[in-house]
Amino acid sequence: MIIGQKRFGAAIVQSLGLCFHNFFFTFFIIFIPGMVRIGLDLLTSNFAPTIINQQNPEIILWAMFLNIGLGIFLNLFTFGAAAYAYQELSS
Repeated sequence: MIIGQKRFGAAIVQSLGLCFHNFFFTFFIIFIPGMVRIGLDLLTSNFAPTIINQQNPEIILWAMFLNIGLGIFLNLFTFGAAAYAYQELSS
């Protein structure tokens, strides 16, 4: 919306059109990084007490570092892909 200076409704319609016309592109850009993020979040939150009590507690520290690093990369990847898709759509 900001890059193309579009109104809210027109931007939503264009985004949905891009999603439906390029379903697999959207799937790989949104769903797979989201599943990776959810898996790491579950590991560092819900399963953390079990890992700390039964295994090496340092695994949680490394999992948190991995979660932060991958979170930054996945966010940059998602927003970069969205900007690229918008650029390709508008040209």
